Amino acid sequence: LEISILNSLDQWDGNMKTSSVGATIFQFSMYHIMKEALQPTLGKEYFRLYLNNPDHWDFFKNLIYSKIIPFGNQEVNEYPDLILKGFKAAIEEMKIKFGVDLKKWNWGKVHTIEFKHPLGKVKPLNRLFNLGPFPISGGNNVVNKIMSKPGDHNYQVASLPSTRRIISLGNKEDSYSIIPSGNSGNFWSDHYDNQVQPYIDGEYRKIYFSKKEVTNNTVKKLIIIP
Repeated sequence: LEISILNSLDQWDGNMKTSSVGATIFQFSMYHIMKEALQPTLGKEYFRLYLNNPDHWDFFKNLIYSKIIPFGNQEVNEYPDLILKGFKAAIEEMKIKFGVDLKKWNWGKVHTIEFKHPLGKVKPLNRLFNLGPFPISGGNNVVNKIMSKPGDHNYQVASLPSTRRIISLGNKEDSYSIIPSGNSGNFWSDHYDNQVQPYIDGEYRKIYFSKKEVTNNTVKKLIIIP
């Protein structure tokens, strides 16, 4: 099984797609390698806080490239031992959480997003107001920067781009955008969640810039009378 896992990691293309098994193996391996390198010195809480800081990525890259064990760690003797110990710990955790079928180790099973309404914090209102959880691509250290808290080690999305836009400067009517959930905060509205799946799928909607475009595509009007 360890050889199959290593092969999956070796064949991984570096993309954090929901279907990717390599993304899950990499993220869990990075966590446990960093844990072996830092937790003996920092302790559990400071290790957690440090991994939740974006600077942990630079530390990890430096660790991999320099091949030097930090802080004179007494838990491991050699750099290869550090990597192997972290990798084996990652495998054991993934086996417990996901079983031994690698097909079930996909990143979308781990990396999820839930759009939480303030009232949805109280159960069972979460079933009425909240959207998700949904599997979603992306990660902390990639272009599709949909971020979780690695130190908490649960990979539930904590922040993400609030909007994506493609603007044609020479022809503003030929522009597109998308937002994570919908334009309406009213959960009865069709526009409360109509952009969730397109956003997750990386799709866009046309922007109506001109007054003519807005008028021709108006579905409903809200009239506020004092």
